[in-house]
Parts: sequence; C-alpha cells; structure tokens
Amino acid sequence: MGVSQLSPTLLLRPLARREAVLSSRIEGTATTLEQLTLFEARAGGPAPPDAVEVFNYHQALQHGLDPHRAVPMSLRLIRELHRILMHDVPRSDPTPGEFRREQNFIGVPGRPLEARFVPPPVPQMHACLDDFEKFLHASNTIPPLIRLAMIHYQFEAIHPFFDGNGRVGRLLLSLLLCEYQILPTPLLHLSAFFEANRERYYDALRRVSTHNDWEGWFDYFLDAVVAESQATMDRIHRINALRDTYHDQLRSAKQTALTARAVDEFFVLPITTATAIAKSLGITYRGAQKILGRLQRLGMVRLMSKERRRGRLYWAPDVLKAFEKG
Repeated sequence: MGVSQLSPTLLLRPLARREAVLSSRIEGTATTLEQLTLFEARAGGPAPPDAVEVFNYHQALQHGLDPHRAVPMSLRLIRELHRILMHDVPRSDPTPGEFRREQNFIGVPGRPLEARFVPPPVPQMHACLDDFEKFLHASNTIPPLIRLAMIHYQFEAIHPFFDGNGRVGRLLLSLLLCEYQILPTPLLHLSAFFEANRERYYDALRRVSTHNDWEGWFDYFLDAVVAESQATMDRIHRINALRDTYHDQLRSAKQTALTARAVDEFFVLPITTATAIAKSLGITYRGAQKILGRLQRLGMVRLMSKERRRGRLYWAPDVLKAFEKG
C-alpha cells in the first residue's frame, strides 16, 4: 500500500498527540507520547502532573479541526481553544477562555522591570485583536506561508492571555494550514522543529519586535515548514511500512478481516483496552479478548498491565516507537 492509499484516520489523531506533547514541552512540560496515550486509554485516572495539560492541548486541537464546529475562525474560537487548553490545570490562567484584563509581561514572575517583552496594554490589546481578526480573513496577495508566519508573530506579540499564549499560537498554525487550504488534512505540525530549535524560535520572534527583522523570522519559519514536511513524510512511510508488515503477517497466518481492523485500532491509539476494541469493532468483549490474544501470539501487541477484567491495557510498542521516532 502506498502513502496515497493510507487512510488519514490512522494518522491524524496520533500526529495530533505528538504535536500536543511537543508544543507543551516548549512551555516546560515533561509528558511523553506514551504517557499521554496511556492517560487517554485509561480515560483519566492516575497520570503525571503535566498529562492533563498536554491532553487538553490535544482536545483543543481536535475541537479546532472538527469540520462540524459551530464557531468559524475568529477571536471567539480562539477563546474557546484557550478555555479547553486551560481546563482543570493547576496554577494556570485564572480566567480561561477570556482575554486578559490587566497588563502582563514575558519574563520572571514578580519582576516586571526585568521583562524580556511587554505586550500592549489592555485598551491597545483589544484594538490589536480587532486588527488581528480582520487580517485572518483579509483577501491579500501575501504568500500563504508568509501570511501564517506573520499571524503567529502578531498573536504572540499581542499576548492576549495571562497563560497559554504560545500553545494557542501554535494551535492556530495547525488549524490555519487547513483553513487556508494549504493542506487538505492536518498532517503537518511545526512544534517539533520549534522545540528542537527553541532558542532560535524565541530569538527570531523577539528580533521582529526589537529590530524589525521579519526576514530572519520568515527564514526560521520556512525552515520549520521544510524540515517538518520531510519529517512527516518519513514518519508516514515508516508507519505505512509497519502496517503493511502487520497485514502481511495476518494474511500469512490466515487471520480474519476483523483482526486486521483490530490492528488498525492500535495505529489510532497504540495503548487501549479490550472494551475499547470491542466498541470500535462492534463485537463482544470476549470476542475482543480472543483477537487480542491472537495479536499477542503474533508479537504485535503486548499486555501492558494485569488489572482484573476490563481494566487490562494492551499496547503496540513498535507502533508507538514509529510515531515517536524523529
């Protein structure tokens, strides 16, 4: 099976999870892709402190990408994304989903005189946000990727929330790549490059404000697009090859189409339960257990935890590694 034949549903959510991990890591979280997937598979429960924050990012991204969302691209949608991002996160923005009502700054908390950057005061902030929203929808001849780079800088410079501005700004990039029809599906995310080149990321943004160095920011942004486009294609090829290998093994072992569908479920969520498999395939819990037993014997799936009955977790380590690699 070639890349053009690969079902996007096998890639969209896992790549979105990876984006959630890496965008949040720029802000200092330490959750891994495995921990986030485990948290999602358990539908909550015990988790590292940062897992909720990263999971919220993933949920906000899914909300923004939902083709049936009621709210169009707008300041209202941006507030919705922020509310989801900050939901139930300790020590976060005290007014999730609302633009700030006081001055803020970027730097060490409690030391405003040493701030690295001071965003506009509240009255000017609202004027800037009005201009920002108009620019989102304006017809112009600016090349689309340059326009995205300008939008990201503008949002970060306005800094309209007390917390979460960087993550919301990077969320917008993923959404606007599809909104502006640069991509048909949201397979490209840029946070991996930003995280790997974090100091250059902050410096390039800062130099637009201090030196009007748009060219330096555009160079950095386009480097990110090129690098992550190639990395995403490599990841798609790698995942596609692994899936082909698994399906070939299943055919050789004369397994059913239902078992092949169960394997594909692990590409959507590499850690899951028999209950979730049963629900996805429309079969009984016992039937799902039998299929998972076959996949274990074939070495594709392992038992991750030995809780009683329906709490048992199964995982596909090679699938998880394929998404993490790079």
